[in-house]
Amino acid sequence: MKVICTKAELARGLAIVGRATSNRTHPILSTIKISTEQNRVQLEATNLELGVQAYVEATVEQAGCCTLPAKLLTDFVNVLPHETITIEVPEAKHEGTITSELSEAVITGMDPTEFPIWPQVDGSGLSLVMDAQTFKEMITDVAFSASTDDDNRPALTGICIQVGREGCGKITCAAADTYRLAVRSEVLEGDVPEPTELIVSAKTLKEVATLLPSQGKVSIIVPPGQKQILFQTASVNLTTRLMEARYPNFWQMVPGDYGTRAILETRLFTPMIKAAALFAQDASHTLTLTFKPSAGKITVFAEAAGIGANTSTIGAAYSDPIPDFTMLFNVRYIAEVLTAVSSTPEIAFELHNASRPGILRPVGKKDVLYLVMPMQLKREAKPRAATVGVAS
Repeated sequence: MKVICTKAELARGLAIVGRATSNRTHPILSTIKISTEQNRVQLEATNLELGVQAYVEATVEQAGCCTLPAKLLTDFVNVLPHETITIEVPEAKHEGTITSELSEAVITGMDPTEFPIWPQVDGSGLSLVMDAQTFKEMITDVAFSASTDDDNRPALTGICIQVGREGCGKITCAAADTYRLAVRSEVLEGDVPEPTELIVSAKTLKEVATLLPSQGKVSIIVPPGQKQILFQTASVNLTTRLMEARYPNFWQMVPGDYGTRAILETRLFTPMIKAAALFAQDASHTLTLTFKPSAGKITVFAEAAGIGANTSTIGAAYSDPIPDFTMLFNVRYIAEVLTAVSSTPEIAFELHNASRPGILRPVGKKDVLYLVMPMQLKREAKPRAATVGVAS
């Protein structure tokens, strides 16, 4: 194999696939597979949980394939000047010669036939196309709500992807733990596939969102019988395993109506919650929100023994006035929702009473919602969190 490319292009590709290498299991997983494809080079890495392919524009003088150690190769390329680089691998040898104008290195690699095989796509199975930036945003908008507890309900450490639910032409991403739920849906382009539900690790999907390009389309493919999901774009391909678990029926937890709806400015509410978080330092991070439809306001309060207390008040437009009431929340859950909707000028609180879930929606985005369970008071007046308790 002999290829010639620029240092900038090669370094860019190595940085992308390098996120999927691993030193923890088989040595081959610490390498990057380099293969030729017409007028470009394909770089590939995997840690068996996430696989990444990236393409580098190059002049291919001799076709071939090799695997070289990811860290050494990346570090060496990064210290080279901005110039042309040649990679040459003799036939029947597992070592690459990396040459630039002023420097040369011989790097020992491994047999590329030991490298894990990329899932094959034959046109059957689930296949859909959507805007890559939209899919990146869908993952980011819900992933923070996924559970980090692998032991009790492992399915909740994943993001549930529903396609064509109940005949609707939409794709939905949802994430939940026992105290909150995040859901975002988008209309699909073209023909809608058969209704499908998939669960993918939230941790891995966050990596996918980072690596997907911000422009162009992404093809989402699930080959039949392979238990893998693939994300294909013009410049980067990714694959990861599907989780073999059953996701709870989260839709049954979303109220069909509300008692009152309060709309407030995101840019004003966000710093109030951040200020309250400085004082909500008890074991349960308790935030007190008092909804005052009669006055058109919401009061934000937090206190901690030995630290102090903070009170803020913000104006709110209520759609259906009801008697004033107070709700307790974990301040972190409200703060993370506000971070997710920071670009939306207004946010709506949909409420029934102090014991039922609060629903937050960015105004103007009807297919995005965040459900947060309120905290309840025990007889000894210490707050405890209610749970989502979604049924399987």
